[in-house]
Amino acid sequence: MFSTGLIEDLTPAMTMGGKIALIFALGLVLNLIQKKLIAKAFLVARQNAAPGHDVDMDARYELISVVSSKVTTVFIWVIGVLMVLDVFNVDTTPLLATLGVVSLGLGFAVQDLIRDYLQGFVIFMEDWFRLGDWVVIAGAEGTVEKITPRRTVLRETNGTVHIIPNSQIKTASNQTRDW
Repeated sequence: MFSTGLIEDLTPAMTMGGKIALIFALGLVLNLIQKKLIAKAFLVARQNAAPGHDVDMDARYELISVVSSKVTTVFIWVIGVLMVLDVFNVDTTPLLATLGVVSLGLGFAVQDLIRDYLQGFVIFMEDWFRLGDWVVIAGAEGTVEKITPRRTVLRETNGTVHIIPNSQIKTASNQTRDW
């Protein structure tokens, strides 16, 4: 399906093993290139973001860079596997249709989890709050003890710990930022 034109036209005399080796080599090269490009892009973005050194911001950019690179890696290798299946003359159309239906079902099943991670990504990128900030989010107030892509942990002055899924954070009132 994906390789019908490219691999067949470029390598008419190549054996099946050679085609698979070429697909594998292209996958490795593309993977190395994307890792370097994504890392460089986030490094440039961090350098242009704000003056001074902020360890928390460095960790945010590192997390986002790693996640972006891993998603791209999965995409490259899924395309590579489909191309290898095509070399073996396996019809990938039913496989792609099945993957589409399965991913739709999984999407409905884990939509809250996906919302948590997407909102966490936005919170990281836009730097809504940092560790140690006093914030009001999702009806809870306290000091930010932990921020992950999935949840934020707050502690009130009386010791109560609030664990808030990031998808529940619609607004954040940061009472210590630039104060």
